[in-house]
Amino acid sequence: MAERKPKQTKVTYFKDCQPLGALCWNDTQGLFVRRTGSIKTTLTILWEESSGRFGLIGKEVSIRYGNGVKENPRTVSAFRFFNDGDSWTMVYIKELRGKRQLVVATAHDIYSWLVRGTMDLDTTSHLQQPTDAVIVTTGPKRHFLYRSGLFVTCASSGDLKKWTSEPDLLFTSRHEAFDSGTVSLLGSKRVAEGILLIYDASHQEGPLTRVAAGAVLFAADDPKKVLWRSPTPIWEGLVFNEKGIVTPLGAVFSEKELILYWGAGDGSMLRTNVAMPKSVLLLATPEEKRFLQRHHKNPILTTAPHHEWEDEAVFNPAALYDNGRVHLLYRAVGHHGLSVLGYASSADGLLFDERSNEPVFAVPPAAPKPTEALERHYGPTMYPSGGSWGGVEDPRLVALGDRFYLTFTAFDDWHSIRIGVSSISQQDFRNKQWHWAEPLLISPAGERHKNWVLFPEKIGGKFAILHSLAPKVHVEYVAHLEDLASGKKVIRSGDPLRAPLATGRWDARTRGAGPPPLRTPAGWLVFYHGHEKTEPGKYKLGALLLDLKNPEKVLARTRHPVLSPDMWYENDGKPGVVYACGAILRDGIVSVYYGGADHNVCVASMPLKELLEKITK
Repeated sequence: MAERKPKQTKVTYFKDCQPLGALCWNDTQGLFVRRTGSIKTTLTILWEESSGRFGLIGKEVSIRYGNGVKENPRTVSAFRFFNDGDSWTMVYIKELRGKRQLVVATAHDIYSWLVRGTMDLDTTSHLQQPTDAVIVTTGPKRHFLYRSGLFVTCASSGDLKKWTSEPDLLFTSRHEAFDSGTVSLLGSKRVAEGILLIYDASHQEGPLTRVAAGAVLFAADDPKKVLWRSPTPIWEGLVFNEKGIVTPLGAVFSEKELILYWGAGDGSMLRTNVAMPKSVLLLATPEEKRFLQRHHKNPILTTAPHHEWEDEAVFNPAALYDNGRVHLLYRAVGHHGLSVLGYASSADGLLFDERSNEPVFAVPPAAPKPTEALERHYGPTMYPSGGSWGGVEDPRLVALGDRFYLTFTAFDDWHSIRIGVSSISQQDFRNKQWHWAEPLLISPAGERHKNWVLFPEKIGGKFAILHSLAPKVHVEYVAHLEDLASGKKVIRSGDPLRAPLATGRWDARTRGAGPPPLRTPAGWLVFYHGHEKTEPGKYKLGALLLDLKNPEKVLARTRHPVLSPDMWYENDGKPGVVYACGAILRDGIVSVYYGGADHNVCVASMPLKELLEKITK
């Protein structure tokens, strides 16, 4: 990060040595190298004798298997080290006769290593070939190995010998971000907040290489759970390299510094020092720390394989706080491709211990023609609208009087996208008696609209409908919703995709409102969806305040997104999507419920007072 002004040093070392990794012992930096002599090739350690100069040659490093066979120095690469007090663990890649393995070894004096376990790597698919791996020990018989590539996965072991590969995708590259390409893991460390992984995200820019490093924090009690990921590089710089090859060599953790190493094809090597704060979360940028914080239990609601109507995706939930519980009406899609609404409720808003066995609301679109019937099914590629070809999408829920009102998108292919509304008595809702009123279509036929929301109270004795945010805020007031359905009254709302692009903003294209407005002392709090001009497929969430008496008047607006799709569960499906339809205010905390990657349900929260201060400033 620029404000830290890390020291950048070009490292020198013996020409007959090829760096394979980096480590630190007793506060002395070392390079793990392959040394090619006139008689034989060996592995050894070069110790730093002055700033940036490695000239103290250690003794030969021995790596042996349990049967006494010694490792061939010519077949190994990508060494990463983990120090746990007096013991060392390392992982490296061995390649011999077309076969690739990850090898795990341990030592006490760093010169004599014993191989503890191996893991075969798939050489048939480039997606499964990691460029490197790092290891971390969290407790007795708790070892975790992270593998990198186009995405990062994990394996676990109790004895370092037998490893179980975990199927979970931990995190991926991020489109249009500094880490949009293949990532390589540099190092790991246990810190107070959890498990810290440092990764490389370098890429070529013509004759220059933009060298960059990012950071990911995992939960100590669940090493597959991402708590935080740096939205910007913790360090980056430009390096001129004629051969265009930059190889990540590792990250070394000292008491006060994080030292990063890269090697280049011309025989040079780069080292940079980044100050290590007392709390790793201080690595976060000011913009990221400003707004909504994801809950570490995300995603909080996922598919139900035993229910065919929701076995493909559950996402984009409406949210309501009533009678001491959080209620969600979530969009669900099964393998048949029809979008319906399911129900779930929770006492704490995180553990949803009540969930419907059947859809609680559905409005089937027009029946397909016989020739089309066999072709219609769930398909995220064929049907970009959440993978479904029709049905009820993106619900919003508000309490008005003695009824709960539901607005939704009625989708019947891309030529018919209209806003629907229905309602249910509060008593029926609480009793789980799903007696919904006959749905009304309140947007004009022949037009496409998706993000209309009702205010949670009448204004001037009329229903208030927020139907557009671009190029300005538009609110329509109607005495009877039936007047819109009959055509007696028509709302003329612009197409946000045709609105002029704002320049120089993250929300150059403002798509529309997210959850229904929340009444606060400072004004109506509205979360909304937008994206940058260069990232048309990446949905982010912003916030604005509207005047309580005249909600078409904007009082304040966020300069930065309050939530961006940076986590794996916001990219594992339709990548780059956080889409919010529900928000509640409880005990001074704003909680936003959103869909991640059109696939699962997540939540992010923040104290209302703090959020209002950030927005108004």
